[in-house]
Amino acid sequence: MSFDKPRDGDEGGRRLTTDTAMARLGVLDQAARDGHRMRTEVTSVDGGQNYYVRLDRPGRAPARVFCAPRAEEAGRLWFYGDGGAWIAEASGGAGVTAALAWLKDKAAEQAGGQAAERVRM
Repeated sequence: MSFDKPRDGDEGGRRLTTDTAMARLGVLDQAARDGHRMRTEVTSVDGGQNYYVRLDRPGRAPARVFCAPRAEEAGRLWFYGDGGAWIAEASGGAGVTAALAWLKDKAAEQAGGQAAERVRM
């Protein structure tokens, strides 16, 4: 292996969004928007190599949910949040529900912060 060439299959340690992961992110985005009226979008900031569901939170960094294979789980797709915290396996409705709950918690953090600010004023 050379230092100027990424390792095969690893792309230099970056996770790449697969078609299946993209489909799972699409389901999560649709459920968040249609079922919970959350303002989310599927987006990428690295030229389309890694996609994620983004929930904007005014005054705070956006909450992001990614989907990628998890080595510890035999390479099955998992949702994970900012900072690499694994949320749930991305297969089936239970994983989407867990990722939605994670996003709702992040939205509640924002709402709680705004309420506390109004009380201080």
